Amino acid sequence: MNVIFVSSENSFPYKLQNPEFNFNINNLSDFIFVGEVLPKEMYSLLTMKWGVPHKLAHALMDYCGGHIYYTYLALQRLLDSFSVGK
Repeated sequence: MNVIFVSSENSFPYKLQNPEFNFNINNLSDFIFVGEVLPKEMYSLLTMKWGVPHKLAHALMDYCGGHIYYTYLALQRLLDSFSVGK
């Protein structure tokens, strides 16, 4: 039997280990984490946690949507391009 769990929280499967559910995490063969968040959460992550200026945050959201890893890669490439001349 295949079952798909969808959650916005990466720790969701582990929270099912509550004894009341009689759930064994070892019965799961694969985990797929999708690292996308809502635009409001992405904007907060970029500006509040990562310190990205507001205009750049909007540009990154237009380019990468809510995908955290793609946004990280774009920022890393941007940083690398500025640090090459040092």
